[in-house]
Amino acid sequence: MESVTKNRQNSDTIRKMADKIFSPLKLKDYKELTEGYFNIAYEAELSNGMKTILKIAPSKEVKVMTYEKNIMYSEVQAMKIVKEKCNVPVAEVYGYDDSCTICSSPYFFMEKINGKSLNSIKETLTPEQIDNIYCETRQDNPFCKQYFVSLLWLSRAARLSGVKLVFCVL
Repeated sequence: MESVTKNRQNSDTIRKMADKIFSPLKLKDYKELTEGYFNIAYEAELSNGMKTILKIAPSKEVKVMTYEKNIMYSEVQAMKIVKEKCNVPVAEVYGYDDSCTICSSPYFFMEKINGKSLNSIKETLTPEQIDNIYCETRQDNPFCKQYFVSLLWLSRAARLSGVKLVFCVL
């Protein structure tokens, strides 16, 4: 999907990003993933054969909706919370860099999970199957069901206003 928010990077920059997160491993190869709508994403293969996903936020010069500002930070935090608190498979975040020293935008590397995205197979599913998938991801996950959306929006609001939130679940 083409979008003005996709912040493509050259191979030298992508290599430097991988070096920062995975040193002493080196970037062996990478390819752009084209399914997403907002961030640019690459599948990256490292010198040890491990495959990982690199996501890069839009450039700061690109105008986005207020709630989309710093959305990568919220995504990384949400992934960490869900991985810790819920019984839902979530990719491990290997490294997040918002220093903008290598690239003009924040980026992160995460675990590559094999499979197909819901978006890519949705047209082959019945509405009942889709509803079941949504219900299954909430089932037996009271933390996710009750708090996840609230935490995500609180995190975004805090980031936009410069407030640092600390989440504590008792």
